[in-house]
Amino acid sequence: MLSAISLTLWYLVPLAFQLNNNALTGPPPSVLILDYQGYPLHHQARKDYYFSESTPLEGIPQALIDATLAAEDKRFYDHAGVDILANLRAIKDSIEAGRMVSGASTITQQTIKLTTGSPSRTFKTKIIEALSARHLEMRYSKQEILACYFNHLNYGNLTQGPRQASLHYFGKELSELSLSQTALLAGLPQAPSRHNPRRNPNNAKKRRDWVLQRMQVTCNYPSSQIQRAINEPIQLIPRRYQQQTQLAQLAVSHRKQGSRTIRTSIDGKLQSSVARILTEEVAKLHQHHVNNGAVVVIDNHTRQVRALVGTADFTANSGQINAALTPRSPGSVLKPFTYLLAIEKLHYSPATILADVPTNYAGIRGPEAFINYDRKHRGPVSLHSALGNSLNVPAVRTLNSLGGPRALHSFLQQLGFITLTEKPSHYGLGLTLGSGPVRLIDVTNGFATLACQGKAAEFILFPDSQTTKRKRVCSPESAYLIASILTDNLARSANFGNNSQLRLPFPCAVKTGTSSDFRDNFCVGFTADFTVGVWVGNLSNQPMKGISGVTGAGPVFHQIMLELHKNQPAHWLKKPDNVVAVHVDPHTGKLLPPSHPRFHQSTHTFTTKKHIPDSASHDDYSESGQVYLDDRFTEWLSESPSPPFIADLTRQHDAPLRVLSPARDATYLLDPDLPDRGAYLSLISNDPDSTEWSCESLEIIEHHNTPTIILTEGEHQVTAHHRATGKSSSIRFSVKEL
Repeated sequence: MLSAISLTLWYLVPLAFQLNNNALTGPPPSVLILDYQGYPLHHQARKDYYFSESTPLEGIPQALIDATLAAEDKRFYDHAGVDILANLRAIKDSIEAGRMVSGASTITQQTIKLTTGSPSRTFKTKIIEALSARHLEMRYSKQEILACYFNHLNYGNLTQGPRQASLHYFGKELSELSLSQTALLAGLPQAPSRHNPRRNPNNAKKRRDWVLQRMQVTCNYPSSQIQRAINEPIQLIPRRYQQQTQLAQLAVSHRKQGSRTIRTSIDGKLQSSVARILTEEVAKLHQHHVNNGAVVVIDNHTRQVRALVGTADFTANSGQINAALTPRSPGSVLKPFTYLLAIEKLHYSPATILADVPTNYAGIRGPEAFINYDRKHRGPVSLHSALGNSLNVPAVRTLNSLGGPRALHSFLQQLGFITLTEKPSHYGLGLTLGSGPVRLIDVTNGFATLACQGKAAEFILFPDSQTTKRKRVCSPESAYLIASILTDNLARSANFGNNSQLRLPFPCAVKTGTSSDFRDNFCVGFTADFTVGVWVGNLSNQPMKGISGVTGAGPVFHQIMLELHKNQPAHWLKKPDNVVAVHVDPHTGKLLPPSHPRFHQSTHTFTTKKHIPDSASHDDYSESGQVYLDDRFTEWLSESPSPPFIADLTRQHDAPLRVLSPARDATYLLDPDLPDRGAYLSLISNDPDSTEWSCESLEIIEHHNTPTIILTEGEHQVTAHHRATGKSSSIRFSVKEL
């Protein structure tokens, strides 16, 4: 009789859905983000914020099926969609209570609710669910219904489906779960919030133990096995915040229409190792007020990003920001590109002698004085030594010899530095010292150009939607010369010591940088195979305490380089045929043969065959052995006499005439609240005693014994003339009324 009634009502209550292939495998899955080998990295949440991963029934362990049936519907294989006895009991209890107090829904009924989003529990909805369940059982097999049920289950913490839950809570595949972990998952869908093991571990344990006891009764599991499972502590993996946010945010625009996967260039195992190293090393720096960090690893052969970790701790202050993509002050890390340009355009070599002496230059805000980090000057230094010891003054003077910041600014943009959007004059000569904010990923890719011996290319993070073409931006010889300096541990030992974190058991080029306000630490370097960029600091812009690039980002870089070459040998760049090794006097830059009495003081470096230095001669030294210096060092010697050196005014260095004030391309404002409206501007050059001034549009006077120009609104050009050499230098600037 009951069967006939249900069969009649079955036609009156059509199914609200069909169990097609998509329904059988579960709801729409969240997008799966893969590493470069196709292994899952993580999921991108659906629009409803859920993470899901569907699984066929044959992929669900029997223990999980047993646990779920024991907890939810022990007579699943015996009823026809509705458990009559359970429903009669539920109706009786609800009538007595005056409300729905016990659902008594079978798995088939729950499947109806999960797939149709039934409204709140009422007698009417329960009747409709029961009839729909009967309909479902007559259309589909138990196995099809069970698969659909599992993949629609909510396991809490925005996870849907048993596989996604297993990965979320335990970091394991379903087949790797213990019986205790299986029972924990089976107990969650009844009340995911109340039994949430992250927030309510005691409730979760009670529910798990209840499920285990039910398995013993209904499925005949041995009591000893059940007891071991009950004694097993609940151990969950930490939330994978970073993987669920930062990489997903980058990936979203690279999803192909209709695809549920996004393939990245990331190496999943390396990414995990890099994240662990960064977290461990930054934790050691907390006492130095260091809270954030980021790492980028690029495969030089493909320019694909193998690791991109944007934060050391997602839960830390500002930890949700991807620091690898955030513009920061790079400090000295850009100096190699300045010297690369000097080798390319000015025909410098690592042996070229630079002047490390007190120097003032014009800036957009007036004359600027540049100093080294230790506030000392060393006089004559080779380019090799200046870069190896990261001296500021020679780098600034070299950039000025290149014509100012425009050359470096243009070159960095050519390399893919996308954050230097202001005019070159905005950054000034300090660009080589880090006055322009850059992204870690762009710096790392720029260094990869050196590793690729002058071939620039865009970095690739999503290989299915990105392509890149290599273009030569400098000669292989120039790139190799810079790389050889950066790999010379002896060259940097004077400032960083022989056994710093920059020293590795294989050839590796490396450069550090620290911002002037101590908020940023960079360490970037490469072997032939990999380029690694590390940033540590504070995104909150709080200064670090007692940290340099060597002691801050350096240890992270060191550990990651060792990790990269743990199972494969490190390779170094192939030396171009026309690059040769030379020994030079570190103060004159001239060749010293082994027979020379000063050979034991020589410096080993490289140069091209075309630019081999002249050999040292007796004319380079006084009778007492002092090194003759040209006129660049006269003032320095007079203020800081140094026994190894002696001035020789007959040696003229062809230094260009420079205008220090007004600043090139600057805009000056006439302010009625200032004395004389701020119209009096001093004219300053690098050789004031030998300079005459001219300007066609403005009046020049002597004011307080200084040449002074009287500003009026408009565009102007002022020219400095050198009396002795006849050379001149002109700059343009503008004046506006405030």
